[in-house]
Amino acid sequence: MIKTISQVSSGVVFILLGIYMAVIYTQEQRNGASPFLLLIAAFLVGLGLFFLTFLFLNFVKAKAAAKLLAAEALNGGGKTLDKNNSLLSDWKKTNDTRDKLKLLQISAQAEQ
Repeated sequence: MIKTISQVSSGVVFILLGIYMAVIYTQEQRNGASPFLLLIAAFLVGLGLFFLTFLFLNFVKAKAAAKLLAAEALNGGGKTLDKNNSLLSDWKKTNDTRDKLKLLQISAQAEQ
């Protein structure tokens, strides 16, 4: 929580400082201000946007992970596939047994 608050506050502060430096540059441009101020302003705004974007991406990752965990819990944690495979193997064994019994019945009727 503290990390989130510090990232948001530093991002906002850097953006505001960049805007402030850009305003100072435009006001002092008549007096021959150095374009270095505008470069610093662009860097500060970019740094602030980086902090906010990094925070947003971490938030999206955490939300996606939470959705994935919820979906796994809803589906039985991935055990559905194993359950289906075991049911399929049981069904196959049952069908094989039924077929063998039918063959035995037919052979018994043929002998009579």
